[in-house]
Amino acid sequence: MGLLNEKRNKNNRMLWALAHELGYDSKTIHIIAESLTGKRHISKLTISELHKINSRLLQEIKNKTKGYYKMRKKIFALCYKLGWENGNRVDTKRLNGFIFRITKKKNIYSCMGRDLQKIVLALDNMVKWEEKSEN
Repeated sequence: MGLLNEKRNKNNRMLWALAHELGYDSKTIHIIAESLTGKRHISKLTISELHKINSRLLQEIKNKTKGYYKMRKKIFALCYKLGWENGNRVDTKRLNGFIFRITKKKNIYSCMGRDLQKIVLALDNMVKWEEKSEN
């Protein structure tokens, strides 16, 4: 049992170190964890789920130069404008369903390049349509 706790602690420390390097706050990390695993609490994640999140964050660091993280932040901002919130967080189930409808991918972190552009364009059009209908 001690070895498992040691591995869990190592992966947990790595998670927060990667998050710090990417400039993510705890709210963003919880959103990522929920969208990838379906669990809201980091403490309830298994070692394999922590590893999955860490792998995704490492991929984000590699892709940082490509601008994917900026597009994802824009997607989250557009979701807030549309009112897709669940408390203080983006409603990940709604966002994941929307993403699947457009790109046939499971979540925002499995989308790259053109998929992210499609999502941004669709959400941007929805925001413009809502603003237009309010006037």
